[in-house]
Amino acid sequence: MESVERSRGRAAHGTDRAPHAQEAAEEQQGEHMSFSDSYDNCMAQKHLPLLGELFSRKTLSEAVALLHEVHSALEAAGGPDITLAALAAASSSLGLTAEGAELVAILAAGAGNLAAHLYFVEAVSCMARAVIKENLLSELETAPAGFIKDQIGSAASEVGAVA
Repeated sequence: MESVERSRGRAAHGTDRAPHAQEAAEEQQGEHMSFSDSYDNCMAQKHLPLLGELFSRKTLSEAVALLHEVHSALEAAGGPDITLAALAAASSSLGLTAEGAELVAILAAGAGNLAAHLYFVEAVSCMARAVIKENLLSELETAPAGFIKDQIGSAASEVGAVA
């Protein structure tokens, strides 16, 4: 009786599909994702703050520029040992744009004690995966030059070689 109840519950919630059918549905859904959705999925797997709400309003080039702005502020604020919370505390003195300050606030709220450098290493990795998954290498070329773009390009080459 209990297994029948569980089966009914799974059917009501759409979770009684065979595992391979669920994977196929998720894969099909993933085909229509934006780079911000792909980025957030990757970051969620790493249990790191998500930026999809902010990035959904941006092109890939604009998102890269925003990460570059915050990374430059990180370098100015003390480099790789600074935490996201400390970066947020210093953000008003770093000349960030309103969106840069918003990004830092989101990151600090989600993982304040995390070293900012570690976040950027993972962000670059996930951005590269999103670029490959969403076939956006040509758009990456239009992103502003700098550390973040270079690292995404390098990571995308590695991801592409593995895929």
